[in-house]
Formats: sequence, C-alpha cells, structure tokens
Amino acid sequence: MSAAASSSTPAAPAPSPVILLFARGVLSLFQSWPVMRSAVLQSWGGPESEAKRTWFASMVVDEFEERWTKAGCPLYPTVGTGAERQNIAPPEGLDLDDLADLLFDVFLEEFDVELEDGSPEEISRRVIACWSASLQGDEPAVVAFEEEAARLSKKKAEVVRTAAGEDDGDSSSDDDGDDAAEGGMDVDPAPARQERVREEPEVDDDGFTMVKKGKGKK
Repeated sequence: MSAAASSSTPAAPAPSPVILLFARGVLSLFQSWPVMRSAVLQSWGGPESEAKRTWFASMVVDEFEERWTKAGCPLYPTVGTGAERQNIAPPEGLDLDDLADLLFDVFLEEFDVELEDGSPEEISRRVIACWSASLQGDEPAVVAFEEEAARLSKKKAEVVRTAAGEDDGDSSSDDDGDDAAEGGMDVDPAPARQERVREEPEVDDDGFTMVKKGKGKK
C-alpha cells in the first residue's frame, strides 16, 4: 500500500436519500415563494440575497435532519414503491406554528422585512408536506415542486416592498391570473405594524428591540 493511500482521509458518508430529496424540495419551495422571489430579484438582503435564500433553505433542511435524528428516527424511505402514502408528522419543535415562526424571524433578520401576508404559514405547510413525501421516497411530489419553481422563474415577481399605508401603484403584470397568489401582495419593511400575535420583544438599555433568531426555538 502506498503512503498516499494509507494516509488518505476516509470519505464522508453520503447524505441520506431522504435529505437529498427534501433539500431539492425545500429549495424549490423557496424559489417559488412569491415574497422570497422578490427579495432575491430586488436585492432586499443586499447583493448576496440569492446566497441568503440558499443558506435559508439549507438551514431549514438541517433543522429537520438534526431534530429527526436526535429523536432516534430513521432517515431512509419508510414506504415502498406503490404503497399508500401517509401524513408523517414533522420533528418535535417544527410543527406548523413553530416552523412559521422560524421562517418569519429569519426572513426579518436576513431581508429586513416583516411578513404580514400569511406566507410563512403557507410555506411551512408545504415544507412539512415535502418532509413527509421525502421520508416515503415520493420523488414525484418533489419533482412537482421543482417544476413549479421552473415555471415561476419565467414570470415577473409582483410582491412590492412598501412602507405601511403607502400606495404601491400598479403592481400588475402581463401574466394571466393563474398565479394570483403572487399578485397585489405588499410587505412592509421593518419596523412594521404588529398585527401578528407574537412574543413581546426584548428591549435593551438603549431602547433597541432585540430580534431573536428562530433557529434557537425548542
């Protein structure tokens, strides 16, 4: 055996097929998310906005993987081909409300926009569905998310970042109504109106509000 071969570093284990499938789905969902599309196209998070989106999606995938494996649950497809699909619950601490809070908090921190459009809840619902599908090896469900992202990438994002109460003018596009979920949606730069029921923020001695990262939630 050569010295090079004997001193080589062992290869890292291949990612779980479940995680690979889930990562594809989550990234596609983030690419389809109307307000996220606008955040990237209009650089709400600065010139690195696209990289922030990728990091954000990866962080969500990591949260699911870490919490699932910490609970001792298997990360391989649990339902055979052709078997009836089930609704598998997400890991503890990542139910619909918890995940929506995580998306809300991280979006606020990374893109300086407080979402009041209900989209964190809708994206959370779809991410949880993607997790259930991935655990069962349901690749067609993930492919459907990828196809949606590819289709929307050819359309103009219509989410407009305006100040609270400001008239955003004409935000319509030439597209027909099949993407109505994107049309006429406004978001407010932080600080914004507090319509969402959330914990009272912490205020430091200088009067600045402390924004907590959602990742630390249990």
